[in-house]
Amino acid sequence: MGMDSYMVLVNGKVEEEIDTAGRSKEAMSYILIDRYYHYNSSQSHVNIISTLTGEEYSYV
Repeated sequence: MGMDSYMVLVNGKVEEEIDTAGRSKEAMSYILIDRYYHYNSSQSHVNIISTLTGEEYSYV
């Protein structure tokens, strides 16, 4: 299994890609939530997609 990374898409455009780089699942959740709120606004739609699975990241 390869190393996972996450693409942060804002209005369908990749703004940032974040490698897990050996971080724990909990550490990654804090980083991804931070990036979500950084890009989120009333004029933007933010998705975070796993490059390993192609699935959208879920905070649960």
